[in-house]
Amino acid sequence: MTDELRKNQIELTQYERESAWKDMAKQVAHEIKNPLTPMKLTLQQLIVTFKEKREDFDKLFEKVSSTILNQIENLNQIASEFSRVAKMPSINLEKFDLLKLLNELSLIYINE
Repeated sequence: MTDELRKNQIELTQYERESAWKDMAKQVAHEIKNPLTPMKLTLQQLIVTFKEKREDFDKLFEKVSSTILNQIENLNQIASEFSRVAKMPSINLEKFDLLKLLNELSLIYINE
């Protein structure tokens, strides 16, 4: 029975970890798509303006360049933050005397 409980606990931990990573992946994908949409739209607008040889092309070029550079910076920040999460410290498991800990804790509440 103990082995079965341990096995279930390991499976549950694995499931929770996988679920957390799936949620994280969905969020990262969403955050990456957000800057891509304005980048695509502004670049398409720039192409149309260029093909039409409009007089305001230079002004639009500056605006589009600025927008795209800002969105690239946003993507870079997202990647950096995700990288930091991936480098989280590993769990440090250690053995300890549970009975001793419980006895020490019970001393706190002995007068209540």
